[in-house]
Amino acid sequence: MKDFSRLPNELQCEIFYHSLPTNSLSCFSRTESPLVLLSVCKSWRALTLSTAKLWSCLGVYIPGRLCLKDQQRIFTGIRLWLRLSKAYPLSVKLACGPSQQQQNPVVFDVLRLLLASDRRLRHIELSAPIEYLEPLLDVSAHDFQILSSFAIDTRSAWNAYKTLDIRAFDINWSQLTSLRIGSNPRQSISLDECLDILTESVSLSECVLDVKALFNANVHRDLERISLPTLSHLHLTLHDPEDQEGMEELTFGLVSFLDKLDLPMLKSLRIEWLLHSWAGNEVWKRCHAMFISFMKRSGPSLLSLHLSYLPVTGLHIAECLSMTPYLETVDLRFNAGDEKNDPISDNLLKALTYRSSETPLLPMAHTMNLQCSGKKCSPLAVMDLIDSRVAVRNLCFKEFSYSMTTYSKLRDETSSLCKWGDEATHVAFHYIFP
Repeated sequence: MKDFSRLPNELQCEIFYHSLPTNSLSCFSRTESPLVLLSVCKSWRALTLSTAKLWSCLGVYIPGRLCLKDQQRIFTGIRLWLRLSKAYPLSVKLACGPSQQQQNPVVFDVLRLLLASDRRLRHIELSAPIEYLEPLLDVSAHDFQILSSFAIDTRSAWNAYKTLDIRAFDINWSQLTSLRIGSNPRQSISLDECLDILTESVSLSECVLDVKALFNANVHRDLERISLPTLSHLHLTLHDPEDQEGMEELTFGLVSFLDKLDLPMLKSLRIEWLLHSWAGNEVWKRCHAMFISFMKRSGPSLLSLHLSYLPVTGLHIAECLSMTPYLETVDLRFNAGDEKNDPISDNLLKALTYRSSETPLLPMAHTMNLQCSGKKCSPLAVMDLIDSRVAVRNLCFKEFSYSMTTYSKLRDETSSLCKWGDEATHVAFHYIFP
């Protein structure tokens, strides 16, 4: 303690700051920083109370039921944080537990209290039903002067049919660096609305959206490609639109949307195709060339690729992967119960296998996750792929995960797992019940 007290106050404050809980919704806990620092000694207490930075992160969880004492504790805590943080930029996280009543007035009051400091809000993360977000409509872009990160999750809504137009929020989208919107399928924005937002969000580095797989390519035909020069992470989760269209139109809409984006610094791409209808992988033929054009523009910078349930063939996947020479992490997931349209086969595994005569697909990949039926993959092809990757000395092959419904025990599986483990490669085989 004596040695610590000799450190400059600035360094002590920085150490205190790194003791703050990350992603916590229990900032009022007396067993966590900054409150726990107040009870150590007088000097720590004085330094903590006078350092606004230590009170700049505010996380509040409101359970479904609150007694009057708990309500008072929450409001007292929020006011304490807002007062001690002084003029320091704020990071605010608010989450609501399930409630038996339609609307909990405490949530509205808490949100309004937080929004009273709108000019200091830098990061906002809200996890609550849409009904609670209406106070946001009363805040203007002029008030959100330094807002750079905006995240909302409305998947806990009571009324799955109620929607809220995210574009109605008066936010200066151009100053955002992070945008995350999670919602129920029926509440999701369409790809058309998503493109409208991205058109203004030119400073984004991260974009995570739940969207309806609905895009009118004719409306945007004359629109030039939108350049997002700093976007490094794009995650799209696509759901069925309410007015169900043909699968070919939906896949063409997704690829047409991607074709409107110019992402020169994209490092991570994740596309989850969570549509209930299925029409086989023949529907991808019409849009594959456009998708490859997008991958050719974005692929050279990609380090991580996650594709889930896209209606593609093995040849489509192979051509897509050939556009990503520096990819380090690949996660390919397909319907394990659909043997007929399973795109992962021995041919794809062999294309990923190191051979003396040629360079494989994804020569830099050190983490692979494959989910498929397994019907088209032989145990020998799987083992050859892993062995060849482990044997490359200048490639640290870290992890290989293989999930399938058709399980065929590998030759000397136990000894192979031990051998791969000795080379610091974690290999896991998972059987999925059909």
